[in-house]
Amino acid sequence: MKGIPPATVQRLPIYLRCLTEYGPETIS
Repeated sequence: MKGIPPATVQRLPIYLRCLTEYGPETIS
């Protein structure tokens, strides 16, 4: 596995928080 783009790393906590708060249906 190669390096992950910094933008993806910064957005990951926000994505996970949305997942836990709203559920997968809201994002996708």
